[in-house]
Amino acid sequence: MSKIILFSCLISNISRFMDFRQLRIFKAVHDAGSIVGAADVERCAPSVVAHHLANLESSLKQTLFERSSRGVV
Repeated sequence: MSKIILFSCLISNISRFMDFRQLRIFKAVHDAGSIVGAADVERCAPSVVAHHLANLESSLKQTLFERSSRGVV
């Protein structure tokens, strides 16, 4: 799935259970292309980024990024 479609899906399914930090982390992962890169930008541990991303995906019931050894797609 392309990043544009995923972003559209995210925006169209925003619910009251999402918080601003989850959306900020989603954008950081998208921009950085990796969880580690997003963690550097957000100044937190990669596990925190992964946790927020997993919570966001769970609330949307949608996988937002395909993970690989080279980052996210």
